[in-house]
Amino acid sequence: PRGWLMASDLSGIMSAMVTAIAAANGAGSYTYNLSGVGQVVWGNVENPPMNPFVCMWLEGVDAEHGPDLSSFRRTIGITGIGWVGATADTAIAREQAAADLLDDILTAFEVDVSLGGRLWSAKISGQSFDGSGTAWADRGLVIFRLEAWYVKAIGTGV
Repeated sequence: PRGWLMASDLSGIMSAMVTAIAAANGAGSYTYNLSGVGQVVWGNVENPPMNPFVCMWLEGVDAEHGPDLSSFRRTIGITGIGWVGATADTAIAREQAAADLLDDILTAFEVDVSLGGRLWSAKISGQSFDGSGTAWADRGLVIFRLEAWYVKAIGTGV
């Protein structure tokens, strides 16, 4: 059935999320090209090595028995941060750049919200803002969070 995963389901979900966002290539409805090597990564990065840049990490996992006690429903949280430069050195330009980056992240994820059949349900939310007053005052910033769930059979590893 859809959603039954192998033992590396969390790693698979994280890798699929990185791949999904890295599909934003600056063409069509995308504003930014995130498809370069290392532009979207798994792991918390304090100082972005390039621009634009997105990192994400696993925030947590909750597991509870499914309705027939033969499976677990796992709810996961993935949090991410994105940084992007602006066309002008103004708060409005940085906010607009961040809003465009957030839209690219959402659009890339929405292409396949199941991440290749790994997820049964997903919700992604985010916020974009000017980096003034932070260590990245010259950039627009994005924070996003994916909350999703999938099912794992008990005792079978699948």
